[in-house]
Amino acid sequence: MAKKILVVEDHPSVRTMLVSLFRNHGYEVTEAHDGHDGLALLRQGGFDAVLLDLKLPTIDGFSILKLLHEQPPKNPNGPIIVFSNTGDESAKQQSLEFGAASFVHKENLDTLKLVEQVEATMAHKVPTSTTNPFTQA
Repeated sequence: MAKKILVVEDHPSVRTMLVSLFRNHGYEVTEAHDGHDGLALLRQGGFDAVLLDLKLPTIDGFSILKLLHEQPPKNPNGPIIVFSNTGDESAKQQSLEFGAASFVHKENLDTLKLVEQVEATMAHKVPTSTTNPFTQA
């Protein structure tokens, strides 16, 4: 049975790339184009993993994390991986404090490493405070 992933991303080109990437790796992908739709899907639950942008129309990613923390869905979701362009360290810390399993940057994206990061996070093989796996150290 295919693993289910939710992609919450407002930029159509990025969302399309992520949907294609994960479908090509055998995932069943559901997509949301704004925070309102993303939150509604997350409240239904049942996703093995979630890629969540922070800067979204209607409801931002921080608010989604906070709302889910305050009122978790009856049918739990797998780890939420914040996927954002912001390089602000406080945004990363706040995301992790609000319940994100990891935080990755969109810039310098290596798609294979993103798939590996999602799979490792689902398998709980990475700590919640991971560094950016997409840039060279």
